[in-house]
Amino acid sequence: GPVTSLPGLRLPDYVDAIDVSRVQVVEDADAVRAAGFLAAWAKASEGLGYCDPEVQEHLRRLSGAGVITSVYAFARVQQGDPAAQARKAFACAGDVYQTRVMLDLESAPKEWGSVQLCDFAEGFFDGLDAEGGGGGTFYTYTSFLAERLHPEIARRPKLIAKPLHLAEYRSLTASWAPTAASDLRRRTAPWGDWTALQYSGNAGFRVPGIVGDCDRNLVRAANVDELRAFFGLPPEGTTLDMGGSVHGSHVVDAALGERDEPGVFV
Repeated sequence: GPVTSLPGLRLPDYVDAIDVSRVQVVEDADAVRAAGFLAAWAKASEGLGYCDPEVQEHLRRLSGAGVITSVYAFARVQQGDPAAQARKAFACAGDVYQTRVMLDLESAPKEWGSVQLCDFAEGFFDGLDAEGGGGGTFYTYTSFLAERLHPEIARRPKLIAKPLHLAEYRSLTASWAPTAASDLRRRTAPWGDWTALQYSGNAGFRVPGIVGDCDRNLVRAANVDELRAFFGLPPEGTTLDMGGSVHGSHVVDAALGERDEPGVFV
């Protein structure tokens, strides 16, 4: 049957978010925001050489509608140089200020063991920190975490300190969304729990304002200020003295980046 377009779940203590790439068309960003989706990650890069051609347009549209935005880098471990892969995400995003850049580590050649994979992840976050990436988030699937990253990841406090963005769907063929706290429990060791959960993707519920399938996520945050803090942003309406004759003072709003006109971040 037809796929249902469903607004955000609006569960207590969680906020709704999406992630998008060139596969999705953000037809009406205001509809995305009105449906309750307060944050979004846009795919910026893949490995060392690929930029998503829509990343800057996704960021512009979504942040312009008041959605807090950041980007993710799809790791290609076999291409090496994880710090350069982190820098690539910033380069692809362009002039939009980024915090909480996501490392998407979900595939690797069979011969890559957990030590190699964890070394790559640490190298990526080191590169991210060097770019001012706000610490980053670690995205992976439940099965990849259990089968490819263990046992080594339990010995990597630097990685466990990163917020876990976990992908796990109840079904790959039917729409499903959590309705109770018991639906949100996941196997997250060695993390205590996830910070963001991608619960729906292909064959899932559609997102209002987005053409085509779109991944849907929950982020642990009780309100917008907690969400902003997670993304490294001050409370809404805060005036920041950026210093210098170029930046001056800026009023921060509900998204990331900087407009040409003074006084507003987007």
